[in-house]
Amino acid sequence: MALPLEPGLSPNEVGFLCEMELVTVIPRQRLDALELLGVSTRTAAKQNVSIRLSQPNCLSGSLSSSSDRNAPTLAHRHG
Repeated sequence: MALPLEPGLSPNEVGFLCEMELVTVIPRQRLDALELLGVSTRTAAKQNVSIRLSQPNCLSGSLSSSSDRNAPTLAHRHG
């Protein structure tokens, strides 16, 4: 690692923070149940999951994608 450190968070630090933040995901269409890293999802039901599980592109700085009509809705952050 080179010094001095650049200001801001590294991608690894952002990923770590994303794992600790919970959001409520509201599905927009009905699918079969999925098993995601120990989190069982039920279809057409609100689920509380980490940001990293709800949005795979959270490291790019985008928490929502209005262009994808089939993507789940990010309702709100917890605590």
